[in-house]
Amino acid sequence: MPVSLNVNRLDLRFNISQLWQVIENEGDPIDIVENDYPIAWCIWRKELKTLYRSMDVDEAWSLDAMLAGNDFAYICQGIVEWIDE
Repeated sequence: MPVSLNVNRLDLRFNISQLWQVIENEGDPIDIVENDYPIAWCIWRKELKTLYRSMDVDEAWSLDAMLAGNDFAYICQGIVEWIDE
């Protein structure tokens, strides 16, 4: 039976999470900075709170594969590109 998840995945090139934290905490403004490469992010909700965290490339690939409907065996076979068997 497929599992329904309320999860979103983004790749962001700029320091959006730091900017959002400054806005939420009413902190001093910071500069917008572009990263050398996109950072993978996982975003989800728990009740009325939006939660998020960055992910390593292997985590992002695994989540993408899961959200695409691939089974656990496929994900295990694919993740060995980053993690030893």
